[in-house]
Amino acid sequence: MSAPRDGLAAHRGLGLDWEAPPVELEPWLDAAGEVEFQETEAQELYLTEIDLPAHVGDEGRRERYLRALGEIRSLADAGAPLGWAELSAIQGRVLGLRGPAPLRGGDAFARGGQEVYPWSPGLAEEFAARVGYALGNPVLEGVRRYLDLIFFHPFDDGNARAARLSLEFALRAGALPSPPLAPFVRLPKPAGSAERAWDLALLICRGVLKGAGVCPGSLGLEER
Repeated sequence: MSAPRDGLAAHRGLGLDWEAPPVELEPWLDAAGEVEFQETEAQELYLTEIDLPAHVGDEGRRERYLRALGEIRSLADAGAPLGWAELSAIQGRVLGLRGPAPLRGGDAFARGGQEVYPWSPGLAEEFAARVGYALGNPVLEGVRRYLDLIFFHPFDDGNARAARLSLEFALRAGALPSPPLAPFVRLPKPAGSAERAWDLALLICRGVLKGAGVCPGSLGLEER
């Protein structure tokens, strides 16, 4: 049996300049940024239709997530940051802990053990630095936070939920409505794929525009 792929190393090596997206993506980001904020309940729909049916028997999962979602939205609406302290505290409530969720203390595995996210002594400081700053564009910020949560896999459990909450925070803090989450979550995300990172950003832009009833063609935007 072959050794698992180091997904965290691949993610670290992504080397994207988030402040300089591809030229063809820029008009999509600009167009999505003009959409007025509205409540879409995209998070609630994903929770009810996809997450909960996949976790039957997890008592209190719905209530814990909705409580955390409310806190995330309150932080975003108040213009407050979502750094490590805030994220770990909210994740503690997602998992039903008495306090903040700690950083994992060992290696994490995904994809049936085919991918590993190794633990290292400096992992806490590195991840805290990642979540401690924000990009200027909420769509790119949402994608960056989401991928960091997936591939740093900072918690022993619930990283996918933390990633969805972080995406919600970034979009809402930027006054953008959340698009349907299923296409975004289900799109394969190979660690270290710059092309897929930009695809995710485009997917969010398309979802935001569609939710607002805006036809991309009317803005001169061409589908890839």
